[in-house]
Amino acid sequence: MNFRKWIKSTPAGALAWRLAVGFIGGIITFFGLLFLITPGPGIPILLIGLGVLASEFAWASRAVNKAKEAANSANERAPFLKLKIVIPVALVSSVFFALFLIYNATR
Repeated sequence: MNFRKWIKSTPAGALAWRLAVGFIGGIITFFGLLFLITPGPGIPILLIGLGVLASEFAWASRAVNKAKEAANSANERAPFLKLKIVIPVALVSSVFFALFLIYNATR
């Protein structure tokens, strides 16, 4: 029997588990929202918090699914961000930047 099933085997344990998941997921989600308006990785932390909440709450699971759909839709609408284009552009840019640094260092 794993820990989660053992805790949820009683009504009090199930309530305690939901409260703990809600508290931890809520704190992580709050920091994700805070990092959206301050310097920091807001969106990834926000999604992690929603993922924690989605393990116990259906509304959070629906929010995660909507976020996935939005990300897939944005990916389909932005073909210029495909790896076939991004990787060569990044490599060429890196080579030109390295040449620029070498040129300036030898002057």
